[in-house]
Amino acid sequence: GLDSVNIYLVKNEEVNAYAFSGRNVVVYTGLIKDCEKENELMAVLGHEIANVEKKHVIKSIKRNVGIRVLLSAFLGNYADITTMLSMNYLSKENEIEADLLSVEYMSNAGFDPSGLVDFLKRTSDEKLDKMNILSDHPTTQKRITKLNEKIKHVGQKQYGTLLSSEEWVNFKNKVKDLPY
Repeated sequence: GLDSVNIYLVKNEEVNAYAFSGRNVVVYTGLIKDCEKENELMAVLGHEIANVEKKHVIKSIKRNVGIRVLLSAFLGNYADITTMLSMNYLSKENEIEADLLSVEYMSNAGFDPSGLVDFLKRTSDEKLDKMNILSDHPTTQKRITKLNEKIKHVGQKQYGTLLSSEEWVNFKNKVKDLPY
């Protein structure tokens, strides 16, 4: 089962959240402000919690240190560029896995699992997707396709919400008004 995860809210306008070692997730206030519906935020959190549960951060650190040592022995000064490309390529599988687990978490909890699809469609940057070799995330279209397949697999259910529309707006306003 899922153990507890520490979630840290950081006042930062960037639209971002990330997992780091020790069962921790950082959420920027910019992400909350950018989410149009609560299921978008919940799905992004589900994705990051999946990264924690599957120990993607620890595996990535271990793998990347090993790759760097190996490449440095053979490539010298070119090791940094090659390491960056290889570590990003290898972590794309983890991102897809975290996406799909987010759908499972959402559906199992009784919430609409399409939040990540909606979020990705709205926030995707086609220019960045074209430069995807330097990204640690698969292309947005690939992620959306995989997510839609998974959503079909979990089937249609009657989904609820955690907050009413008014409560969601109030929550976002409170986040917006947080002091530094």
